[in-house]
Amino acid sequence: MARHLKVIEEINSVVENFGYAIGEAEDFIKREEDHLCDLIEKVAFGDLSSSEAKREVHLVFSAARRDVGEWKKLRATKAVEVEYPYLHPSLKIARVVALVPDGVA
Repeated sequence: MARHLKVIEEINSVVENFGYAIGEAEDFIKREEDHLCDLIEKVAFGDLSSSEAKREVHLVFSAARRDVGEWKKLRATKAVEVEYPYLHPSLKIARVVALVPDGVA
């Protein structure tokens, strides 16, 4: 039984981590969408060269790619730790289990 509890705890941890990652991705979109629009305007008005704008865009997306790589590494590590997707047949529900904070629902 201890193995089953560990799997559920690990799955909950992974779900929580990926919830955080999704929030980070949403923040990135909100932040960088405006930034990219500003860059386009600066290039259009001659306040910034296209090569400078390309360099800024490259820096922004290089950081995002690095973050995605870190999240993929975490996903792979957790999948190995909990032997996912080969969970015990009685624990298939663990794939959608998540802890709900007190006072919610």
